[in-house]
Amino acid sequence: MGFSDVIRFDWNDTIQISDIFIHPDFWGLGLAMRFIRQDIEEAKNTKYRPLIAEAPSLNSITRLYEKLGFRKCEYDDRYYSICGEKICICMSFDLK
Repeated sequence: MGFSDVIRFDWNDTIQISDIFIHPDFWGLGLAMRFIRQDIEEAKNTKYRPLIAEAPSLNSITRLYEKLGFRKCEYDDRYYSICGEKICICMSFDLK
């Protein structure tokens, strides 16, 4: 069906959503939203300050992150390609 995974960075008290995968047979069922909400709730019960995520600008997941309260905090036009077609959008959800 799918999964979500996070990485904890103790050096700056940050949690990052590292992966969200939904099998194509289950797209459109709200699973990504459910996984992200679960990541948010679990992160709120930790010492960490923000929950961060990154995604290509052409990916619809960025709209989902915004809908769930993430804010855009950084752009990188070289992260995915050197030609700048896909821009990396970094987003943050403040836990504290």
